[in-house]
Amino acid sequence: MAIDKIDQETIINWNEEINTKATIESPLKSMWTKLEKYGAVHLMDYKYDDKITSKVYEIPKSWIHIHPPKQVSETTKKRLVSQTGNKGK
Repeated sequence: MAIDKIDQETIINWNEEINTKATIESPLKSMWTKLEKYGAVHLMDYKYDDKITSKVYEIPKSWIHIHPPKQVSETTKKRLVSQTGNKGK
């Protein structure tokens, strides 16, 4: 049984009680590969019909960052357009 894309959630558990560690639970193989590549600690697997449907990893909280998009002012936008010669085409 395949999991619908809408149900493929990656969950980050950031517990204030535990000072240095967070857990990530994900059904995405690409996430498993990335976490294993960086040395995250594999804690457990969730299985359905003997197939792994999700894995849980532990990582340092310092690995988690939120990067909002950069806000570019209109002046900077105009300067960049004039530097590249792009007139908005």
